[in-house]
Amino acid sequence: MLSGFAVLGLMVLAVYMMNRLWQRSLMADAAPAMEAAAALGLVFEPLGFGPRVRAVGTWAGEPVVVMWTGGVFGPRTLLSQAGRRSVHRLIGSEAEMRRLLGGEE
Repeated sequence: MLSGFAVLGLMVLAVYMMNRLWQRSLMADAAPAMEAAAALGLVFEPLGFGPRVRAVGTWAGEPVVVMWTGGVFGPRTLLSQAGRRSVHRLIGSEAEMRRLLGGEE
């Protein structure tokens, strides 16, 4: 019984550590895009426990949510803008971020 709790505790710790590593990896790989998002007025939410970095705000008068996520499916960027959701490869540069928000893709 006690060994089950120990295994459960180690599993929770391992998942927490993997999620933190994903967050740090995403912040390093997409730093220019995240800086551009902040310059465009998006606000970053606290990191939390999931393998994601999330920014929210408004763009062209519409609510926008940009999430850089990692995990089993690899790094990717999710955009929710004007009621539409889309999944993109990892957006890592300022130009890509502006293109993504501007809908030029």
